[in-house]
Amino acid sequence: VPATGNAYLQRDILKQKWNYKGMVVSDWGSIGEMVPHGFAADLKEAAHLAVNAGSDMDMEAAAYVMYLEALVKEGKVKEATINDAVRRILRLKFRLGLFDDPYRYCNEQREKTLIYHPDHIAAALDVATKSMVLLKNENQLLPLSPSQKNILVIGALAADKSSPLGSWRIGSDDDIAVSVLEGLSKHTNNYTYVKGADVALGKSDFLHEVKINTADTSEFATAVEAAKTAEVVIMVLGEQGFQSGEARSTSSLQLPGVQQKLLEAVRRVNKNIVLVLMNGRPLAITWAQ
Repeated sequence: VPATGNAYLQRDILKQKWNYKGMVVSDWGSIGEMVPHGFAADLKEAAHLAVNAGSDMDMEAAAYVMYLEALVKEGKVKEATINDAVRRILRLKFRLGLFDDPYRYCNEQREKTLIYHPDHIAAALDVATKSMVLLKNENQLLPLSPSQKNILVIGALAADKSSPLGSWRIGSDDDIAVSVLEGLSKHTNNYTYVKGADVALGKSDFLHEVKINTADTSEFATAVEAAKTAEVVIMVLGEQGFQSGEARSTSSLQLPGVQQKLLEAVRRVNKNIVLVLMNGRPLAITWAQ
């Protein structure tokens, strides 16, 4: 039984046994999702099941907007049920002060001065830095020296300013992250960049499937040729940002697409490789190890 339509969880346990006075809001579209999940025959029945089960607010599915009035008139939903849901929602809005100022949490000036405060940006950078793991450092290849000559950077993700933001950033602007190339350029200009291969094809976003590049190796030759004379090669491989996250399961933990072949091709001509992985889940990189 989906939680959205589960009266035992929402009414019997949460609202009655635990005496919960707050409101219950569905996950994004989860009331409507009860239809393809086979729990409700259509959106109207989904609304019927959800509101009677104790879901006070329908997020995005529009089931309540479209069908609650009719369900009340048909006697399938009691007015008392609607009143209870409305009471819980209004109580929360009062507690949040939204009746005094409905825009109190939409202050652009606050966003600039508080959320983007230098201390907070520094803290975010510190967390991101500490999240990185150095798995192996054979022959003490790292750290690279700023004076090191002829560094070659390979990988579409090296120039990607969107993927580092991750998939759950709907309210964020695209292409605002600092790319690997931009970060590298702050320390040295002694590098050359070759894409080597795309990770994904076309535009990717939260709502649409990521189309992985499984065939295009047309830039392999350029990358391999450049690697022959490079002092060190930094290969930035892994997952495009929207490959991870909600509803983004995968049947394989290998490097997506043609990236494994690219890694092997470069490794045949240059063994001084720094492999940088960008990924939202563990990847099986046994060959690289």
